[in-house]
Amino acid sequence: MIYGSSGAKEKQPGTLPERFKRHSQSTHILNRHIKSIVNPRRVFCPIGYHEMARINGRAADSHGVPIKKNFRDREPQQDVIRINHYAVKSHEEFLEKIAKGRANTAKQHRLDYFRAYDLNDVEEG
Repeated sequence: MIYGSSGAKEKQPGTLPERFKRHSQSTHILNRHIKSIVNPRRVFCPIGYHEMARINGRAADSHGVPIKKNFRDREPQQDVIRINHYAVKSHEEFLEKIAKGRANTAKQHRLDYFRAYDLNDVEEG
């Protein structure tokens, strides 16, 4: 689930769930990114960041249903397990993220990334 800035301009004390209570609609296209939870004895190697090459076994969703579509073509599921993605945090923290650079590429995040990921449609209770 993509969490936005909740309107925060500056970094404040507290944990991320305490500070950021607003997130995207569950069906938003950016929520289609996945993380793989795997049995390491059945995995040969990663394929990119989001999928593993399996020695044996099948990929399944969080309900155990075999996956037959690319993750970008499936509706997101968050009823069994969910990863909260605090992609931008406050505007100040996002500017710090830009200054640090990215670990896997020379390309920098830009403010258009902030605008795309600053999703605050749903407020948690």
